[in-house]
Amino acid sequence: MDIKGDTITVVVVDAKSSVNGVGGAKSAVGDPRTRLEGWLSNSSIAKSDPALADALREALDSGNVKVQGVTVKVGVPAPGTTGEATFKVEPWPNK
Repeated sequence: MDIKGDTITVVVVDAKSSVNGVGGAKSAVGDPRTRLEGWLSNSSIAKSDPALADALREALDSGNVKVQGVTVKVGVPAPGTTGEATFKVEPWPNK
């Protein structure tokens, strides 16, 4: 979460991986704000950091928040092989 003056930006990150490289990793689907609200309504997630959950709920309720989604794509070595992981960060696709 980033707060600058009256502007609040919450970044929702979805990680996807593939043994076929970052190009084989899928993109995030759905709406980032809806995903965030779903996480906050899950009590086991919200209880893991109540202060953060409360701050996020307050930000969403304020109406002065932008929710931005990004996808972190990870290419991992196939099982039984060695190699380095590769990463790529992309904007969450529009609905």
